[in-house]
Amino acid sequence: MQHVRHGRTARDARNLSRHLLRLDGNASVAVVRIIGLAATDLPGALAAMRRLAPRTAAAAFHHISLAPSGTCSVADLSADADRAMREMGADPAIHPHALVVHGKASVAGRAPCHAHLVVAHWGLEGRALDDSWLHLRLERVAREIEHDRGEPLTPGRHDRALARALRARGRPEVAAALEAAAADGPPRSATTPGARQRLRRAGVDDVAARAAVKAAWAAATGPTALRDALAGAGLSLAPGGKPGVWTVLAAGGAVVGALDRIVKQKRAVVATRMEEPDDRIDPTYLSVAAPIPAALPGDPEPDPDHRHAHGPADGAPRPVGDAGGTVTPGGPARDAGRDPGGPARGGGPARSDRGSPAAAGPAPAPGRRNRIREAAAAHRLARGLNLTGIREEAARRYLAARLAELEGVYRRACQERDAARAPLPEPAAVAEARALEAQAGEEARRVHAEAEAAEARRAALAALTPTGWRRPWWWMRGWLRPHLAALAEATTAARNARDMAVVHARIVSGRAFGVEVEVEKAMRRRPTEVQLRREAEARAVRTMEHAAIAADLLRADPDRGALPVPDLLRLAETERRRRQVVEDAREALEVSSGPQMGPR
Repeated sequence: MQHVRHGRTARDARNLSRHLLRLDGNASVAVVRIIGLAATDLPGALAAMRRLAPRTAAAAFHHISLAPSGTCSVADLSADADRAMREMGADPAIHPHALVVHGKASVAGRAPCHAHLVVAHWGLEGRALDDSWLHLRLERVAREIEHDRGEPLTPGRHDRALARALRARGRPEVAAALEAAAADGPPRSATTPGARQRLRRAGVDDVAARAAVKAAWAAATGPTALRDALAGAGLSLAPGGKPGVWTVLAAGGAVVGALDRIVKQKRAVVATRMEEPDDRIDPTYLSVAAPIPAALPGDPEPDPDHRHAHGPADGAPRPVGDAGGTVTPGGPARDAGRDPGGPARGGGPARSDRGSPAAAGPAPAPGRRNRIREAAAAHRLARGLNLTGIREEAARRYLAARLAELEGVYRRACQERDAARAPLPEPAAVAEARALEAQAGEEARRVHAEAEAAEARRAALAALTPTGWRRPWWWMRGWLRPHLAALAEATTAARNARDMAVVHARIVSGRAFGVEVEVEKAMRRRPTEVQLRREAEARAVRTMEHAAIAADLLRADPDRGALPVPDLLRLAETERRRRQVVEDAREALEVSSGPQMGPR
């Protein structure tokens, strides 16, 4: 399972879509699904993923290759893609992504199909995926898929970390299988994606070329036969840049790969076979024991002055000390530096034929003496310590603190669960639109009241207008002209107020339409928010369960009090998985042992 962060520019998106839709190296290409996007084709989907990312984002999506080693159906590849997305923290049902399946021609040692998963780094709600340590997390998922499907596990360069992660996730059987598969050392790839692309541009089928190299290696009996077999396939051998490395070249000088990596042999084995003669060595020759020389050419000469050196081979005495004394061959060399006047170690006077006393040897270094004393003191101290008591005291000291921390984790998880179960609040945009609608309605009601008051004033003035014989009388008294002017002014004010009321009615109608638009947008976003709430609630409930199990484990074994809380929660996850397996087995047993209803 290969992972690459992609989509920094629009050109990257176009190149990836063009590569995934190519038919020159694939027997078939099928876009299985496009989820969470309005686009119906792969280029449009990748472009939409880029639009979801901010302008300053380093990557818009993740490109993950799913290449099984055996026969696999499209449904299996789709399920593997869902597991990879869940590991990334994305919901396969709503998170934007695309899945493309490539069908391959039938070639020995190659799966008939593989898939490419493109996952948007930014979701519809504007949040980015957690891609910390994503490479190792996807490698762990890939090993789990291989083990569950019965395929051989692929060793890598981080198998120790993967084994620890698998055990922490409650999959010790996968960790053991991975360690067994990695016993031969880390894998070495015979080629790289860039080298494969260069071979394809040169018109060379890399799969067929590697198959021809393996067949020639298995059938050849010597270097010349190997070269002839490769020449028949249009290939050749050339020394590599490092000692013992042989490179396989195609026509035109294109590099197929290193011979040792293609045939999956150690470099020393390949180098030895390339240097041996074409005729095989007679096995009977190996049974003849060749005499071993006393000294090989190039061996260093022994140093006569070294304290472990033996005497010369001719039996001549060797000098001892600074006085030129000699010691016969085989004599006690350690007595050469003693005082001739003092008694020998074995008792009796010293021999008079020995030379003058040699200089005393160097005294032991003080640093070494101090280290010996410190080691002895530490050993005596360790024998007097009560490790069991110390461990129990540490466990009692840490037990209360760890239980308090687990209780805090449980309380926070309860708060998160309650927050997730709370009803969804009205979006701010909808609330703002409703506030503007209410404000516009209040203003419209005020204007309508003013219009009604102006119309009432106009109607009152119109009712007071004199008619018949009263009209000349008002004119003679000078009342008619001011009354008519006031009536005209009231009529104009009433007409203006009525027009203003119509305008405000239209504003209220527009505000109502804006509220409807915002509510529709909120309803479109509601499934995503509900799904996020459900995921948050599930995480909180799972954390509460882990905290409770961890507290039970801690009370049952106080020695675990020295472990940090994350390790305790991982142990609780493993225990929860074990209990779930036991419960499932018990339910299956009850179902199988229940009463069977058959035909009468």
